[in-house]
Amino acid sequence: MEVSMGQFMSLGGIEVWNMMPIAKGVGYACLILDLWMNVYYIVILSWALFYFVQALSGHSPWSSCDNDFNGPCCSAVYGPNGTLVTPGGCTGEPQLPESEYWFQRTLNISSGVDDTGDLRWELVSALIFLWIVVFFCVFKGIKSTGKAAYVTSSLPIIMLLFLVVRGISLPGASIGIKYFLTPNLEKAMNAEVWVMAGSQVMFSYVCGQGVLSSLGSFNKVIFYVEEKLKQMLSTISIF
Repeated sequence: MEVSMGQFMSLGGIEVWNMMPIAKGVGYACLILDLWMNVYYIVILSWALFYFVQALSGHSPWSSCDNDFNGPCCSAVYGPNGTLVTPGGCTGEPQLPESEYWFQRTLNISSGVDDTGDLRWELVSALIFLWIVVFFCVFKGIKSTGKAAYVTSSLPIIMLLFLVVRGISLPGASIGIKYFLTPNLEKAMNAEVWVMAGSQVMFSYVCGQGVLSSLGSFNKVIFYVEEKLKQMLSTISIF
């Protein structure tokens, strides 16, 4: 419906509601929602860029407990019952090195909301760099966005292929593949699972965010009946 509205009016997510002025606030609400989501998601991208740069450096500090940010409870050893082995000198719960790297190195998380902590300049730099990239992706509208889509659409697929190849080469990969492909009928009978799946589908299709209307506005307006009549007349003229 949103794509059809944008295609019919040839307008974006706000102006498309000119067809029903009483609902024009929906378009502005979508704009505010998109602003919030973009500010939120670009921070996640800055985290991913930080990890990506660390991975390119050739070492994986999140896979061991030998770093200066690791605490006395860091443990990468599992016991016979599948739980983490508590290191000597640890008075709390054992923590995986990946978890400590995330909280102590990446975020350098503070003690609480009353302690704001210091800026993580590595993450700030990554955030500024990504905002610049986003600007160059959209500053010319559909022209620059279309060109950027070649990279943003193909790069995740290429990286996913690398991750799949790497994943199936690890020990125990067959167990994970079997778990992934084996249906769990008990979970399928849970209504909450279907609600979460449905919300994820709606979110993935960016419904109610004005994106589909904006994308549809670039499509040519072709009326189905008129097109069919033209096809019929062209077919008759052949005979």
